[in-house]
Parts: sequence; structure tokens; C-alpha cells
Amino acid sequence: MVFTNNILTGRREPIGLGGLAAGFTLVEVLTALVIGSILLLGAVTIMVNSKDAYETQDDMARLQENARFAMNLLIKDIRMAGYFGCSADAGNIYDHIDDADAPGGLFNSGNGLEGMNNYLAGTSTWEPSAIGTPIDADVDGALGFFPGSDGITIRYLDPATAILIDEEMPQPSAELKVSSVGNLQDGQIVAITDCNSTDIFQLTSVQTGSLHLQHNAGGSIEPGNANPGNYTFSGCNPASCLSKSYGTDAKVMGMKAVRYYIADDDADGNPSLHRFISTPSGGGAVGSPQKLVDGIDSLQITYGEDTTGNGVADTYRDSDTVVNWANVSTVRIGMLLNTVDEYGQQINESAYTVNGENFAAANDRRRRRLFTTTVLLRNPQ
Repeated sequence: MVFTNNILTGRREPIGLGGLAAGFTLVEVLTALVIGSILLLGAVTIMVNSKDAYETQDDMARLQENARFAMNLLIKDIRMAGYFGCSADAGNIYDHIDDADAPGGLFNSGNGLEGMNNYLAGTSTWEPSAIGTPIDADVDGALGFFPGSDGITIRYLDPATAILIDEEMPQPSAELKVSSVGNLQDGQIVAITDCNSTDIFQLTSVQTGSLHLQHNAGGSIEPGNANPGNYTFSGCNPASCLSKSYGTDAKVMGMKAVRYYIADDDADGNPSLHRFISTPSGGGAVGSPQKLVDGIDSLQITYGEDTTGNGVADTYRDSDTVVNWANVSTVRIGMLLNTVDEYGQQINESAYTVNGENFAAANDRRRRRLFTTTVLLRNPQ
């Protein structure tokens, strides 16, 4: 004990606790540490939960934007499937494209809409054309269809590319005189059409200066124009002959051929939506694969068939079970998307049914959402 002298009494007296700065006891220090740890743990928990909530909202927003983008592309093309001019008579469509040189019949206008059900290498076919093994003979390996998902092929004339004929064209002529060449290129597949008939062919030369379009047969152009010997054109024998003489009421329009499918091109087990589209390249029209959207677990497509004749689809079938494609009036799309990135501790153990097909639980840490829509065909098959 510490003492001091009292000057008043002259006696030595002990110094009280109030005379010195008092310290913390061990109990007080431990109590403070516990309280501080609890507060710190709470702050960390709030930060982690906020970060997880932000990532969830951000990834789900990106997922929904991907779904909106993918669906808009599909809907826009499907609505136009089978549009080959204002002629309602499909029997007056004459296709001069050499399909034997076209990969997988991509440019075959015989069917504006085709489907492939649950791709399986060596057994799958495009319907209703029945083009089979291998799918896209010379590009099958490059495309790498993802097993178990569907594909769809869409063909139509793009009204946005329409160009007017400037003067009447003699039937045997391989040259069209137009008001403008627009964005047409050598090798592009186009059609000349009026409200009575349509001829589909490939441009071999776009002459910008003279505003002439040539469509000669033969040569090294791919896929090329076939000899129209399959057709009977009265008084017209040349290989470049079209079905008739087109007047100034006719238009030239570019043909769009696009194939949507699922592929895992980076082999990470998480496939993406792709499309394979015809594009002019130099002197030929070639197929060009394009990656569109990441994180597509499954694409399932069914076709609405009117079996009662009232114009309304009453049953939906897979492409390989459609009874009559002429009765298909709608297309139903089912698409299962994931957030691509894995995060958090929650395992996704949910199974999904995508347009009638079961998708087993992936047991990963990705969030998923199912999107479906039904598209009305403007040009029934």
C-alpha cells in the first residue's frame, strides 16, 4: 500500500484509489473483446450478405437480359419463317440453289421451318426434310451440337432488303436491272418475286455502276445455281433461265437462312445459344457460326399443330412427331438459363421441366430460371 504525509495532521495516511489512474481488470478486458468480436462479426455478416445479394441481383438481371435478347431473336425470325414473297401459292416458288453443295440443306427453301429434336450424334435428323447423319455434313464437328437439346432452322426473304426492278427482264436473261443494289453482295442468295411467283437464286455478280445483278449458273461459286432442268419453263432452255419474265412490279429480296442450336464450344460443361447463318463471302454464300448467349442449360421447341381444321393449334409435338407440317401454326419455345457464375454456399438441387422435357438437378451453385413463349407463324407451312 502506498502512503503519503498529511501536512495538517502530520500523520501518514494511505492513498485512496481516487488518487491514481485506475486500470481495467482482466474480466473487463475480456468482456470488451467479446462485445467487439460480436460487433465485428455482425458487420462482416452484413457485408457478406450484402455482397451476395448484390451478386444475386446483378446475375439475375443479366440472366433476364440474356433471356430477353435470345427470345427476341428467335421470335423475330420464327414469325417470318416461310415468307417467300407475297404469293400465297407455295407451288409457284422455284428454287435454283444447288442444295447438294449447301451444308445440311441450309439454303433449301422447300421448308421455311425445320426442327431437330433432342440432338444425338449419328441418329438425329432435321424434320420435315429428313436430312440426317451427319447433321450439316461438312460442318458437324465445327458446330458441336449439345446432346439432348433441340435445334431450329428458319428461312425467309427479308423485306428490309427489298429492291425494285427498274425495267422488265426477258425470261432467258441472267441479268436483272434494278433501281439500286442496296447492300447486296456477290454470292448472296436472293429471290425475285411478285404476287404470283418467286424465283430463288444466287448472285454471281453485283455491278454497282450499272445497277445490274447477274445470276449465272456453274463456276466455282458455292453453293451455286443449279440447272433448272427440274422445272418446265416453256420456251426457255438456258441454265440461267427463271420461271418467267418479271416486270417492274417485282422486287429482289435477300434470303435469310438461320439455324439456332445449343453448343459448348469452350468445353466447360455450360453450353451457350448459337446460330449458324448464311452470309455472302467473296463469291459464295457460306455458313457462319455465331455465339449469342452464355448459360443456356436447355433449349426445347415444340410445334403447335391444328388437327381439327379450325385454324387453332390444339396439340404440341416434337419436330420428329409432327403429323402434318402444313397444319403447324405456332411454335413454343422453352429455354432454361443459368447465371453462369457460381457463388455462395447454396447448392441448386432443383430439377426442371423444359417444354415437356425433364432437366435433372445440376447440383451446382448457379441460379436458374425457366422462360417459355409461344410464337404465331405469319406464314403457315
